[in-house]
Amino acid sequence: MVFYEEDRRARQSLTHTIAYTYRGLFELAIILRRNDYWDVLLTANERLLRRLEIKGKLAAGFDHEWKECADYVCLTGCAQLAGIWMRLYRRFADVRFLNGALKALDLVKNTQILDSPYPGINGGVAGSFPVWGSYIRFGYPNWAAKFLLDGLLYAQDCVKELQSEPPQSTWRLPADVPRGEALEVTGRTRKHLRVVLLSVPYSTKGYEIGTALLQHNVHPEAVVLDTSLTQGFKKHSTNCLAQDPGGFYEPW
Repeated sequence: MVFYEEDRRARQSLTHTIAYTYRGLFELAIILRRNDYWDVLLTANERLLRRLEIKGKLAAGFDHEWKECADYVCLTGCAQLAGIWMRLYRRFADVRFLNGALKALDLVKNTQILDSPYPGINGGVAGSFPVWGSYIRFGYPNWAAKFLLDGLLYAQDCVKELQSEPPQSTWRLPADVPRGEALEVTGRTRKHLRVVLLSVPYSTKGYEIGTALLQHNVHPEAVVLDTSLTQGFKKHSTNCLAQDPGGFYEPW
């Protein structure tokens, strides 16, 4: 599916229109009971998911060989794909898709306008990131915010389900990937997983993660703190220590 004739000739498409197509295939697979559509959906979206995981963002467009054909992000497409990935997660209990969806939503959320002196765009989501990208250049389409809101509401439900009843994933390690622990494959062994926690001084999130690790009987071997960012977290740290003086976190 493409909106523009030049894209059709170039065999390329925006993530916005890619997402429309895959949402349609998703619904058709259910209505028509076409299992072959699921293979197409999973293969294609795994490619997109991998791009997001590796690069930390998703290019606005791809060609028919999955090569990037844009140097900006289509925020609408990111939010739409997050919705599709959460639907795939729910259907196949594959937490990779939920993980990717939450990252895609974070990417869009981090660009949302919240404190502009121009109240008309507060709460808005640009068409592109950076805002001068080709999709709705310098504009804030209402459907971008709509798809972000859809995704956030859907993510809230998915996370609640995950917390109450973790799914039994249908995903399996490919046959050509070694089953042994990575260190065992190289001829070395290790009795337990070694964890190092990277955080910043006075980080509330670092405190929460450390506490959760201890609750699951996972004891980090070290805590690495980036001291280049300190002042913004000091107040939060003080509050955490006041609530739990014997907790995991200390302002090292």
